[in-house]
Amino acid sequence: MGRTSGPSLENKAAEYLAAKSTHEIERLTGLRGQAPPRRKTRARVLRAYRHWQPWELELLGKLPDAEVARQTERKLQAVTEKRRAIGLAYTLTDAKRWTDEELALLGTAKDSIIAKKLDRTVESIKTQRRKKGVPNYRQIHFWTKAEDKVVMSYPYKEAARRLNRTMMEIETRRRALRAGNTGKPARAWTAREIALLGKHTDTELARKLKRSRSTVVWKRRSLRIPAMGDYSRPWTPEEDQWLGTQPDAQLAPILKRGLKAIQHRRLKLGILFRLFRIQ
Repeated sequence: MGRTSGPSLENKAAEYLAAKSTHEIERLTGLRGQAPPRRKTRARVLRAYRHWQPWELELLGKLPDAEVARQTERKLQAVTEKRRAIGLAYTLTDAKRWTDEELALLGTAKDSIIAKKLDRTVESIKTQRRKKGVPNYRQIHFWTKAEDKVVMSYPYKEAARRLNRTMMEIETRRRALRAGNTGKPARAWTAREIALLGKHTDTELARKLKRSRSTVVWKRRSLRIPAMGDYSRPWTPEEDQWLGTQPDAQLAPILKRGLKAIQHRRLKLGILFRLFRIQ
């Protein structure tokens, strides 16, 4: 029996459905009224644990953690945790040993300068210097009159360029010059000035002697001279009898004590305030 030619059943069904509307197709297929299929969301892909390779473990402790993280394409925190887990100390530079010539340079200049000269990091210089007990390099530079003239004559940026200094140094020096502190040695204390310590308040005496208040306080304390109105001196029985006879504010100049000190002493003794002395 020969096979008939012509469109197949599948093609006829496709032509039939193409002539129908979507509403009619849903009615014929029984899909009318059903909710559309929910869109599948992409599930979170969990990465498999990446085991440490032998060549990666060899880098730990020999290179900085940041460099190991860059070469192994791992996170810095993962490198640090792995190094600590296997008990390796943190090494800032490679395993290059320090020579006697390099150790002799520690403390002779700034750590940044020595780091560039030795081709090491600044942190490695600091660590090695502290390990050897070498103090930090501090260069004391005394300002000259010519430099002070440049500081006061040019803006901060221009003065810093001319003197090869930082803008912070220029600003600090300008403030010192405007305040009158030019780095001159402190003038010696005379016997007359020492005799006035403790007889006036530190602020009044500083204004009278044309000195700073901190200088007056330091000199008085070094000689163990109590300040005027010193609240730390012990109370006498005569002073205790004055408590409660007058307002505390009026007793302060009489007893040469502070208002808070008088209030604290009166409340400590349980003395109530009275306007007049009880005979």
